[in-house]
Amino acid sequence: MKVISSAIVIGFMTVLGGCSTVVEGRYQSIELTTRCGATPVPAQCTLQNENGAWRTQTPNHVVIQRGYGDLEIACESGNFDIHHTRVKSKVSDSHLLNAFNLGTMAIVDVGTGAGYAYPKRIDFNVPVCHLAGHMDNR
Repeated sequence: MKVISSAIVIGFMTVLGGCSTVVEGRYQSIELTTRCGATPVPAQCTLQNENGAWRTQTPNHVVIQRGYGDLEIACESGNFDIHHTRVKSKVSDSHLLNAFNLGTMAIVDVGTGAGYAYPKRIDFNVPVCHLAGHMDNR
């Protein structure tokens, strides 16, 4: 009877602690906007991490593969020269739930990057721009 009870408890822990790869997936959508000061401007951007590179125009939602490393973003526009920024990934909530399955699924999540997440919205702000009809926007 104790063996059956233990098996049930372990089974529930595994199900409740489902890995991030299953719960959230390896990909995430990010809303990316570019601004010159407070003014939204269109731009061509490349987002890159250890799992790939994605090009998009802003403003836009772009789907990227999650990763452990920083997300490097490079944007350029007729309003500004190329600018770069880095966005750190953070451990996702579902990755923390791996404690319930004794960490067995954490290896998968780290390998796929699914255990990490970037912010859902990124405002790429360029401090100095050359907006049509304006002087440098500072």
